[in-house]
Amino acid sequence: MAKGLAYLHEESHTQIIHRDIKPSNILLDDQLNPVIPDFGLARLVKDDATHVNTGVAGTIGYLAPEYALNGVLSEKVDVFSFGLVTLEVVTGKQNVYSRLLTWVWEKYRDEKSLELVDEKLGNAFAPEQVIRVVHVALLCTQENPKQRPTMYRVTLWLSGMTDILEIPIRPAFLGYNDSTAPARVSIHQSPSTSFTCSQSTNAFGGEVPWISGGVLSMSEIIDPR
Repeated sequence: MAKGLAYLHEESHTQIIHRDIKPSNILLDDQLNPVIPDFGLARLVKDDATHVNTGVAGTIGYLAPEYALNGVLSEKVDVFSFGLVTLEVVTGKQNVYSRLLTWVWEKYRDEKSLELVDEKLGNAFAPEQVIRVVHVALLCTQENPKQRPTMYRVTLWLSGMTDILEIPIRPAFLGYNDSTAPARVSIHQSPSTSFTCSQSTNAFGGEVPWISGGVLSMSEIIDPR
């Protein structure tokens, strides 16, 4: 999935921002390789553009805050969504009302990342790889898009080709209520929702060791050999 997004963002002759990365838009082929479909909301970005101001479209629960609130679109919007989907894969839980992201951050802050793993897996996972994936996912969901990595760097981190030197701070999340969404927000999931953004000012003060080793595939996390 990371390699597919890295291709769209950095290797395609025209940069493509998907805008709707979520679990139902990640399909598996007969070899269980992930495939990214549904480019109905995708936007092409000119080479000299750093971002695009546009009407908001996507799915509640996976929208980056700068995009949901201000319509600022860049490839870092897909990076944010990728981080959330990755956490859903590890935990087996959905990011309902941003509770998943809050829970993950608290476990990571307390150095209890292994408690995040889907309990249905029992002990059938590689601990060091789970720690690496959670670390990467939290870096992908930073509030400031400039602090989020590129998808190319994410592929290097997941493969273990480079150590992860960056330390995440408390990630951004959007609060939802049941009132009507602003007219400029078009979503693929009901009910319509208005947005409020939490402040992410509490930096993580503890030391996080550099993480070495890598993940060859997401399946390797849950079925190590």
